[in-house]
Parts: sequence; C-alpha cells; structure tokens
Amino acid sequence: FTKISRMDICDYLQSVVDSENMQVDRNALESIAILADGGMRDALSMFDKAVSFCNANLQYKQVAETLNVLDYDTYFTVTDLLLAGNYVDTLLLFDEVLSRGFSPQVFISGLNAHMRDLLMAKGPAVSLVEFTGTLVERYKAQAAACNELFLFNAIALLTEADGKIRQSSNQRLLVELGLMK
Repeated sequence: FTKISRMDICDYLQSVVDSENMQVDRNALESIAILADGGMRDALSMFDKAVSFCNANLQYKQVAETLNVLDYDTYFTVTDLLLAGNYVDTLLLFDEVLSRGFSPQVFISGLNAHMRDLLMAKGPAVSLVEFTGTLVERYKAQAAACNELFLFNAIALLTEADGKIRQSSNQRLLVELGLMK
C-alpha cells in the first residue's frame, strides 16, 4: 500500500465533481487532498462532508472552515509580514489563529510546510511542490520575494520550535518568540 499523490486525489475528486455537475474551486480539492495525506477513502469522506455542509458549490474558504483547516492565505500573509519585519501584526494574526481554535502546533507545523514549499518553488525543485494552477503561481511569486537564507533560517527555527512545542509549558510563547526571531 502506497500513498496516492495529491494530484491523483485532486484529479479523481474532479472527476466526481464533473460527473455530478458541481461547481468546485480547485484549491478546495487540493486542501482535501492535503488533509487526506495519500488516502483516497479519507479524501472521499472529507469531500462528502464538505458537500453536505457547503452544497454543490464548494469554494476554498468554505471547505477550509468546514474541515477546520488553516487556510493558505494565513500562511501567505504571515510570510509577507515576516518579510516586512512586521512582527506586531504577525503576532496579532497568530492571536487571531488561536482564537479560531487552532493549536500553536498546527500553526507552526503548517508555517514550516509553507516555508519548505516556498524554498522548493524558488527553482528547479518546483516539481516537489504538490500544488497546481494558481496556487503554484502564488508560491512562485512569494518565493521570488524571499531570499534562500531567510527560508533556510525560518525552516530551521520552525523545525526546532516544532520539536520543542510538545514539551513546552507555554506553547504560545514558544511560537511567538519563534515568529519574532
């Protein structure tokens, strides 16, 4: 048993969408594929849940809310704020994420994956970024604004914080310090 690629999951879900004459945002399907982590049964279950809550017109934001996923826009915004050196607004955005019910661990893990994907999107390794369409273009555009040293340092810092977060008595502070560094 091997994991099914995100692209294959998205394509299969798209075939379901087409056969049912539904309107679905491709980014919504990609978020389902990411959450499914290579499992088609999980992907179909999440797709079914999203359809039952959002009806036949699935948009990315609705699916993210329904499946309790921290959306891409959050990570793109955090990265823009970090690149601008605006740690105050970064911390306020992190507080908003926490108030929406996401754990510091989910946030830091997702931000780390985002930084990794930006690093891959900087050059010939872009094929390792498992997104398609407009989302890949967003990654390429933001990656162009990042220098490699920033991305390497961010990944190292976030990986270290992710490893420490489970034992931390104050997870929020650990993430806040990481964001400020």
